[in-house]
Amino acid sequence: LTGLVDSIGAMGWIAYNNGCYADAEAHWQERHQLLRQLRTPHSIASNQYEFAWLALFNHGDLDRARLLAEEIQTVALTINNPGNRHRTLLLFGFLAGLDENYAACRQFFQEIDALNQPYFPFMMSMQQTGLCLAACGLDDLTAACQHLQQVLEISLIHRWPANAAKGLTFAAIIAAKNGKPERATELLGLVFHHPLSPKGWLGQWPLITRLRTELAITLPPARFQAAWEHGTALDLLATAKEALAELAGENRSLTAVPLTSVSHICSCL
Repeated sequence: LTGLVDSIGAMGWIAYNNGCYADAEAHWQERHQLLRQLRTPHSIASNQYEFAWLALFNHGDLDRARLLAEEIQTVALTINNPGNRHRTLLLFGFLAGLDENYAACRQFFQEIDALNQPYFPFMMSMQQTGLCLAACGLDDLTAACQHLQQVLEISLIHRWPANAAKGLTFAAIIAAKNGKPERATELLGLVFHHPLSPKGWLGQWPLITRLRTELAITLPPARFQAAWEHGTALDLLATAKEALAELAGENRSLTAVPLTSVSHICSCL
């Protein structure tokens, strides 16, 4: 039964990473029913993390995500489990960022390094996504570009649309801050409309709401509408590849530690 539970949970993450969010939730609901038979606190807490992830990014239900994060934290403290401590830091980090407490957001994600958890691409992508969110909010564009580069690299290597969409959200912010309002508008049009883009969190992050309003004011109405509509027709992974190539050109002097060379990634896609 334990092996079955673990397999179903993994199938849920495979579905989620491929943009099949309803299938992911169905797998995790099935896993939840089996876990009620096992009554293992660690496993139940990890299952709550999966529902918190959906609440946070897909449904935009921050209150439910926070409640589940607190439940996971209780288990982590009770049984001193590093895995659930990791999950707690991730959730509280994202919640702090969406509440625009960017210093706390960065601190949560920096604390993850001290846990010395085994490397796993998706967890690394989660951490880099949180650090990028914090850097965007803090106007630390150098760090934002470094973290975004890693998010996009991982997303393209594994062809994960949900991660790529999150990365392109940050690319829109960076483009706007670099004086490229039409490019920023295109990218927002993409992430707000693409069927594989998790959208719930976009409406909960005030920075994105302000950015969309500012772009509509900065650009003449016809140019804004044209850029937005053009963005809705873009290919998600192809646009992520373009954004990664742009970062490679702009950040040649930076010392982010990529998983592999950007040129190699781009040549293989």
